[in-house]
Amino acid sequence: MAKLYTVLGSNGNIGKLIVADLKRRGLAVRPIDRQQANLLDAAQTIDTLKGSSHAFVAIGLPYKTRVWQDQWPVIMRNIIAAAKKVGCKVIFFDNIYMYGPAPLKVPITEQHSQQPPSNMGKVRKQIADMLMHANKLGAIQATIARCADFYGPQASHGVLNMNVIDRMLTGKKPRWLGNPYVKHSFAYAPDAARATVVLGLSSNSYGKIWHLPVDAPAMTVKDIVNYINKKLGSNLSLSVPSPAMLSFIGLFAPMVKEAAGMSYQFDTDYVMSCDKFMKTHPEFRITSYKDGLANTLSEKRQLV
Repeated sequence: MAKLYTVLGSNGNIGKLIVADLKRRGLAVRPIDRQQANLLDAAQTIDTLKGSSHAFVAIGLPYKTRVWQDQWPVIMRNIIAAAKKVGCKVIFFDNIYMYGPAPLKVPITEQHSQQPPSNMGKVRKQIADMLMHANKLGAIQATIARCADFYGPQASHGVLNMNVIDRMLTGKKPRWLGNPYVKHSFAYAPDAARATVVLGLSSNSYGKIWHLPVDAPAMTVKDIVNYINKKLGSNLSLSVPSPAMLSFIGLFAPMVKEAAGMSYQFDTDYVMSCDKFMKTHPEFRITSYKDGLANTLSEKRQLV
């Protein structure tokens, strides 16, 4: 039976890159965006996965706690049931919101305690547990690819892109909603997508949780701003809103208000360990921060 790789969330930042990497490998791909399938409907989810050998889950829901609480458990339940019925493997692109308590212990490994301090983190823990429990029971084969905050040429929703890179490219001051002097791991989005595909294609990946590759040592946001200023020939200063200002902005920008619940990830060191992945896949080439930032600036400059 021919293999078919379905990508749920194919119109998102990471979904697009997963589709591109699968096609580059000459594999049969079925991209599914949010308009093509209602994954809140169990029957539609089964229809969507029919014929699939693998389902990459790279869905991005609106950044609202209530939406996540209402929709993510239903979507994950439907994906698990559909994967069981059609007999396909599930590769879930995840974040690290479920880790806690704060401050996170660095380097952050796959064994980090899971006492999430945010409501969004509790949702992520709930759905990841659902998926791994289904795998443990033998209902499906599943793996989880956990990613640090990502950036890159097409990472329009990445926190570094939105607050630093995109603003500096248009001559605006970069801003950071946290401590810019602590170390923070960022994943280069093309690397994250490529590594997710590697996990999906590796039989020994299933039943496990993996941190996706990040360059080391981690940089500070201040270092990144200095590097971008050098590359652009600019001298833009970094703006760091006070907690009072953030509260005020949150009155008019709901996303900022939601992000405040994740502030603990930006106030202290956030250093990911990808040792488990790299020991298993030593041939994987991680893009350095300087190369990743240079690539991002070069490609995005053409669009500005």
